[in-house]
Amino acid sequence: MITGAIWKGFLTGVWLSMSFGPVFFLLIQTSIRKGVRHALFFDLGVLLSDLLYIVVAFFGASIILENETYKDWIGLIGGIVLIVFGLLPFVNPPKENTHPVDSEMQAVGKLNPTGLILKGFFINLLNPSVLFIWFGAATVAFATFHGQKFPVAVFFLVTLVTYFGIDIAKIYLALKLKRFLNPAGLLVVNRVSGFIIMLFGLYLILNSI
Repeated sequence: MITGAIWKGFLTGVWLSMSFGPVFFLLIQTSIRKGVRHALFFDLGVLLSDLLYIVVAFFGASIILENETYKDWIGLIGGIVLIVFGLLPFVNPPKENTHPVDSEMQAVGKLNPTGLILKGFFINLLNPSVLFIWFGAATVAFATFHGQKFPVAVFFLVTLVTYFGIDIAKIYLALKLKRFLNPAGLLVVNRVSGFIIMLFGLYLILNSI
C-alpha cells in the first residue's frame, strides 16, 4: 500500500506541475528577470501555503469521512468539484495578448527574501481553487487507501516533494521554457490537465455510489 501511495503521489505531483496559473507565470518570470535565487524564495512561499492547505484538507477530509453519514456525500461533492475545475480550461480558455503577472512583477522585484516568501505564500493562499484541489485530492486519497491516514500522509508528502522538485527544474529551465509559453501550447496543456482532474472526479463519484 505504501508503494502505491508513493507512486500515486509522484503522479499527482507531476500532474499538479502541469498547472499554468498566475503562480506559474510569476515563478518563471521571476527566474528570468530577477534570477534563480529570487524565484526559489518565491516558490518556498508557495510551498508553505500548499502545505497549510494540505494540512487543512487532510484533517478536514479525515474527520468528515470518519462519519459514515457524510462519507458518501462528501465523496460525491468532492468529485463534482473536481469535474467542474477540470471543465474550466474547456469552457474558459486563456485569452491571447494578456499577461497575468506584469503588474505583480514590479512588486516582486522590490522584495527581500522574506518578502518574496510572503508574496508567494499569500498569492497562492488567496487562490480558492488551490484549497478545492487539495481537498479533492484528499478525498480521493482517503477513498483509495480506505481511510488509512499513514498512506495518505505518504501520498501528500511525495506529491509535495515531486511538485516542488519540478518547480525547481522550471526555475532553472525558465529561459528555455519561455518560448513554449504561447496561447496554443498553454491551451493544450491546460486541457490535458483538466481532463485528468475530471478523471479523478469521476473516480471519486463512482467510488461513492
